[in-house]
Amino acid sequence: MMIFGNAAVCEPIRDTVMFHTAGIVVLTVCVNSTTMPKLICYLGMDKVGPSKKLIYDQAMRNLLKAGEKQESNLRGDHMFDSVVWDMSRKYYCQIIAGLETPASKRRSTVEDERREEKEARRRALMITKKSYWRQVIRFCIIHVFCKYIGC
Repeated sequence: MMIFGNAAVCEPIRDTVMFHTAGIVVLTVCVNSTTMPKLICYLGMDKVGPSKKLIYDQAMRNLLKAGEKQESNLRGDHMFDSVVWDMSRKYYCQIIAGLETPASKRRSTVEDERREEKEARRRALMITKKSYWRQVIRFCIIHVFCKYIGC
């Protein structure tokens, strides 16, 4: 853009530089858009890890429970007596596509259950580890403070 907007450079050179720059940009976008999805799949970056899947599923379950709770609250309100709840549920449950609903629970395999259990254990161990480290740090701080004030 600096060359294209510079009046000191003659017009044919400015146009040539702009043409080549635009050509490189267009080719880069075209090549990247066609090859990047295949490269991502080949590298395995399109797969969701078990911990992220577990977090996502928990978040979706919480959303579903919140929706059901809100629906039960609204059912008690006389302003919503004429609502057809089965029809309205279709709209707010579309957000949670692919998640198990009370009406149609998906059957998980034994391997999925083991993976989820292993991930839950790993999380519990990480939380316990953090808790122990907090206690150690607090003890060290208290010990240093007591030495400092002469306890």
